[in-house]
Amino acid sequence: TTYRHQGLWPEPNTASRPEPSPEKEKGSEEGHGPVILCLDTSASMQGPAEQIAKAVALEVLNIASREMRSSHIFSFSGTNQLLEHTLTAKQGSLKAVLHFLSQSFQGGTDVRAVLHRALDKQQQQNWEKADILLISDGRFTIRTQDIKHLRQRITRQALHLHGLIIGNWRGQTMQALCQPLYRFNTG
Repeated sequence: TTYRHQGLWPEPNTASRPEPSPEKEKGSEEGHGPVILCLDTSASMQGPAEQIAKAVALEVLNIASREMRSSHIFSFSGTNQLLEHTLTAKQGSLKAVLHFLSQSFQGGTDVRAVLHRALDKQQQQNWEKADILLISDGRFTIRTQDIKHLRQRITRQALHLHGLIIGNWRGQTMQALCQPLYRFNTG
């Protein structure tokens, strides 16, 4: 509730907010469609990197909510370690988001599985114009053929896979997958 009290999170009362038009909900404006977040909570992210990643995720969800954009977040780590949560443009719960963000796996990093799930989500009705943001320290590798397959899906689905590397790891796999790629150096 700290964000709401400081005015950084919108009030849950949607009566004062206009209802989104179907066109806006579907993301008819370039860059204003739904948002899909993939948040790395693997062991290598433990500590300040994970805290920064979760703060960025919270702010992205906050902005999406203010702009009446639906959002879906995946928290992931190793094989079969995946949680997900959806917030629609019409409703959202700070308590539920904070609970979701309080969870971590602390395992390995299986980015391939979460990206396929995110790409599958993007193909669902009302999510076609979604952009995907991958937030990670970039400390993972996947096979070259898997990178090629993911890039083909990204191109075929005409979406943007944005990347944010937390820390100073080179993240060559993220460089191969994400356009654009941003970096937050933790010092």
